[in-house]
Amino acid sequence: MNEIEEKNLEVVNDTYINNDLIEEKNIHNKRDSGLDCLKAILIILVVFGHSIDYFKLDGIFTKINGVLYIFHMPLFIFISGYFSKKIEKAEGKIIKNILIPFFIFNTAYIILDQKTRIDGKTSEYLNIFMPVYAYWYLFSLFTWKVLLKYVTKFKFSILLIFLASLYVGIVNEANRFLSISRTIAFFPYFILGYYTNKEHIEKIRGLNKKITIPILLVLIAVTYVLSDNVIDVELLKNAVSYHSLKVENLKGMYVRIFQFCMAMSISVCLINLAPQKNNYLANIGQKTITIYLISSFIQKLICVFIENSNIDIIGNNAISISISIISTILIVLICSTDKVYEIYNKVIDWIYRKITIKEKI
Repeated sequence: MNEIEEKNLEVVNDTYINNDLIEEKNIHNKRDSGLDCLKAILIILVVFGHSIDYFKLDGIFTKINGVLYIFHMPLFIFISGYFSKKIEKAEGKIIKNILIPFFIFNTAYIILDQKTRIDGKTSEYLNIFMPVYAYWYLFSLFTWKVLLKYVTKFKFSILLIFLASLYVGIVNEANRFLSISRTIAFFPYFILGYYTNKEHIEKIRGLNKKITIPILLVLIAVTYVLSDNVIDVELLKNAVSYHSLKVENLKGMYVRIFQFCMAMSISVCLINLAPQKNNYLANIGQKTITIYLISSFIQKLICVFIENSNIDIIGNNAISISISIISTILIVLICSTDKVYEIYNKVIDWIYRKITIKEKI
């Protein structure tokens, strides 16, 4: 990679890490529109997948969720790793852009969940170090970025991290606390993204799309058939140990290897097929952070409203899927607006300035 390309990648990297609206607009022309479009597609699938979980859709939708979970977070994490190459210059930003949003939204969601539960299962204290629902990703992302400069000093770091991702499923103590299980299990995707450069991405984009499309369809079909019947969808979330899901360690490791192979294969196909135009989809892809953080609250409130209204939609897939699709569209459209994104950044900037010590000149 020549000096000019390195500088361009550095600028784009800062934009992805630093959620600053003004800076992002200034260098908009240097963003990777293809990856922005891909991020938009992924965040839509993430929100829709969460809707399937919230409304407890079963049958065919369990299989659809299996297809989504096999690749959407692995590819999201891969892209995060890809834009983490200048981590030394971004160390001061990960507190503001990752850790502060995590503690704010994770804690707020715990409080909301406690206040709206109807099953009476409440806790006497708030465990802010227990990432809940979607917010595990922020804490894991913070951990990956901190560890990156250390693990890359080792030879065969990709292989070692991959073996660790298989082994952590055996450890019963590795659970949701500090997102330990997911942090280690998904780390291979992040480190692979880190070692992937622009030339690799361009080579993938240069593959014959006429061949890519049927391969992608086959991969999705295989995952669909195996989901639920052969592979428990919960295994694909990598949140707890194999034993916790009543799965033998060897089978659990086989499933994790299968997920890795399928996730990376599907990722290659999607990178190849993603449009590379600066369109509305790319605009959504630039604001995935607000969609990711806010969507869980909206979905939770929808569920609370339905429960309090005594509307029985559990088992009624027709109504549930309609609500899921409509809510997904509305959430993505609202949370990706410039105004929401601007307000989010101003709030985070204000909090960061209030809690940090100004350096004396």
